[in-house]
Order: sequence, then C-alpha cells, then structure tokens
Amino acid sequence: MRGYQAGRHYFFYEADGDECTITDDQLIERFQEWIREAPGWHDSEGVWFFTVGCLLGELSGHLFPQTEQERQQWQTEEEVSMQEYRAAQ
Repeated sequence: MRGYQAGRHYFFYEADGDECTITDDQLIERFQEWIREAPGWHDSEGVWFFTVGCLLGELSGHLFPQTEQERQQWQTEEEVSMQEYRAAQ
C-alpha cells in the first residue's frame, strides 16, 4: 500500500509530462533493471512489494483521478515535514 501511494504521489506531484506515460519498452526496461538490482536488496520481498506498488500507483494516475482525501493527506504530510525541518534548524 505504501508503494502504491508513493507511486500516485509521484504521478500527481513529481512526474514531468513525459514521465507520466510509460511505453511497453520502458516498462520492460524497468523490470529488467529491478531484476539486475534485486540481488543487492536487503529485504528483497519488501522491496519487490514496494517497487511494484509504486509502478501500479503511477499507472493508476491515468485511470483514477486524485481524490480530495489524497490531496488533503499529502498536504498534511508536507506541512508536518516542513515543521519538523524548521524545528531541526
């Protein structure tokens, strides 16, 4: 679930226009990269779940618009992060 939410956040807030679409070749390339990197992952099962969840979250942005609940949650998380950053200064 964390990966899915991270992928949706990336799609709506971080991805550039050309990063919002994934071609078949890019999708296969991404899986090949993960397979090459997987032997070095400490918690391989957890990383697989997270990375596949991220991909599904990114792809879902095309099908399911951002919800008001997501927008509010991400805004709240951003505000908390900024407060923690300021407090650490």
